[in-house]
Amino acid sequence: MIEVGIVVGSKSDLPVIQRCADTLAELGIESEVKVMSAHRSLNGFESLLAIVQMPPGIPVATVAIGEAGARNAAYLAAEIIGLSRTEVAERYQAVRDRFVEEAERG
Repeated sequence: MIEVGIVVGSKSDLPVIQRCADTLAELGIESEVKVMSAHRSLNGFESLLAIVQMPPGIPVATVAIGEAGARNAAYLAAEIIGLSRTEVAERYQAVRDRFVEEAERG
């Protein structure tokens, strides 16, 4: 069952957003990537504003851009899904613990 929908504005975004889909898969979360844009003529900043300025009742989580942002989007989704799926919460916590250990080692 697909739990996370990933929307990108163009095919050129696919290599970066693949990190999000890969991270979700590592956490046991099935996702789907769709390329669709109603803002093809906008530049990147204008497109970002069009996404984050949604009306009330249409929450949009925007975490960052680039490969790090793609991974962080997956982690945010895992944190949300983990509220109702213990196994996802445990996998995500293991990832966070690994990040802490790596940071402490320097």
